[in-house]
Amino acid sequence: MPSIKPAPPDLYTLADLTAGFDPKKPGSILRTLSFRQFQGYYPIKSAAKNLSRIKKVSLHDAHISEAVYRYLQKIGKHPVGFMGGHSESRAEEPYQEIARLARLITRDGFLVVSGGGPGIMEAAHVGAFFANASDADFENSLKALAATNPPKVPKGTNGLKLLNDDGTRNKPGDPVYSRALFDWYVAADKIMTSYPGRPGESLAVSTWEYGEEPVMPFATAYAAYFQNSIREASLVRETRAGIVYGRGKGGTVREIFQDVEENFYVLETNKFTPMIFFDPKAYWNPPKPDPETIKLDDATSIIFTKAFAHPPPGMSPVDWTAKRIFSTDHQQILNLLKAHAAANQAKFAALLA
Repeated sequence: MPSIKPAPPDLYTLADLTAGFDPKKPGSILRTLSFRQFQGYYPIKSAAKNLSRIKKVSLHDAHISEAVYRYLQKIGKHPVGFMGGHSESRAEEPYQEIARLARLITRDGFLVVSGGGPGIMEAAHVGAFFANASDADFENSLKALAATNPPKVPKGTNGLKLLNDDGTRNKPGDPVYSRALFDWYVAADKIMTSYPGRPGESLAVSTWEYGEEPVMPFATAYAAYFQNSIREASLVRETRAGIVYGRGKGGTVREIFQDVEENFYVLETNKFTPMIFFDPKAYWNPPKPDPETIKLDDATSIIFTKAFAHPPPGMSPVDWTAKRIFSTDHQQILNLLKAHAAANQAKFAALLA
């Protein structure tokens, strides 16, 4: 049964997570530290429950949470979250628009925080990574990513199990899937390593709950968790400078309503964290019913109207309507984030201290 490695003294680096990878050997994608940690965690996900292994997982994740605090104190930037699904293609407009928005936000001094996987998560880190590049170099990099083959991470293993219940590799499940994972990762790695400039900073908060997917290579720090519940709570809790929601499915919806809960109980408008629903094709607020979308404008309006209908005596009602927006206007979004950061600067400074 594969072992579980303890957390590093600080956050992971890309070199840590990809240790064992060889860009000339497709099978090496399944020999990285990241994949081996997934193997060690897998028996907890399946039928075999092992208290000793669960303790190791919990201790590891506690160390990562503490390292995140120290990282945010050190970097001193307001963290803005980018949430979204893993299946969006590098060749599609939703991916590219998220990258452009994340680049703008990074260039204005915010810290992009997202998951560590593919799709919208990777797009956010791509934008941050090329924050210091020229507009032409950035757009050329987006074109190069769009032309990768495959442009999105493979969906599955054609019905073959990748791992056995004890975490060991199930050989028949490896070849085709591992080759597709390798091609997806190595294409991005080549684009990342060929960039000669200074990368912009971003924090990837990933999970080995879905460790069959390789980590994307564009972040500058990685908070890798075993337990997805703790990872998602950390993502929402640490990004109170605002959260941008690109298109996504179940996991993204869960994060949205975690954010709704955080905002439900605030007593002042300044404390309501901006919720920015961002998609060029109105994924979150379609003008008419569409099974390919998830309509959340009406639902969130009803919830927040109820939450703030009766303010405590002597307090003004929370004006949430300007802080929960459905927009693709980059400047409007940036202005909202800047105004929120300015209004909460004292609180942010106290947290850093």
